[in-house]
Amino acid sequence: HHLRPHYWFRTLPEQRDEIRLRDNNGLYGSPLWPFGWLVHRHNARSGFIATSGIYRVLVWPYLFKNFSLRDLAEFLEIYGLPARIATYAAGTSDADRDRLLDSLVRLGHEAVAAIPAGSEIRFESAASGGSEPFMAMINWAERTQSKIILGGTLTTQADGKSSTHALGNVHNEVRHDLMTADARQLEGMFKNLIQMLLALNGHTEINPHRLPRFVFDTREAVDLP
Repeated sequence: HHLRPHYWFRTLPEQRDEIRLRDNNGLYGSPLWPFGWLVHRHNARSGFIATSGIYRVLVWPYLFKNFSLRDLAEFLEIYGLPARIATYAAGTSDADRDRLLDSLVRLGHEAVAAIPAGSEIRFESAASGGSEPFMAMINWAERTQSKIILGGTLTTQADGKSSTHALGNVHNEVRHDLMTADARQLEGMFKNLIQMLLALNGHTEINPHRLPRFVFDTREAVDLP
């Protein structure tokens, strides 16, 4: 089989639980051919198809984390450097103002600059503060991502305060519960595959309770006989 990217598909405003194929049929697309597609609908949260996937839940922590990383990089670039303010005489041409601005930039990176006559540069207090606000947002986003994917934080992160062995075991049990729930959802997809194969071979009236099942063994090693 071949995995298809999500942008191949769409849902309708009035039928948000129906997956349709994007094509040349305009806004509504085309319905999926019977026996032509094997669809897995993962319910990471309640709601319609477009909002029930795990990506929808992870998008905000991802954006906030990357915005904070960008802001932290910009802060570190100017940290400890004094603010540079230039004044120029009235009537200064645009070209001279551009050269003065370029001199300010060079002064911050190369500590040397040439300024037009009649201009003045003064230095204000250096940029102050710390990285704590940025790291607080980054840590929040990473903890949120861990909770969404694994159900806890102590299986991937340890802060030295709440990361006890007992709590780590509890978080690991939650992670296992999520894995078991995901496996059961995949079992439903394989059940549909088995029904499709039987129907294609002419077996359409078999009792569903007699169908073979594809089951993941998610028991812990200590539980195995």
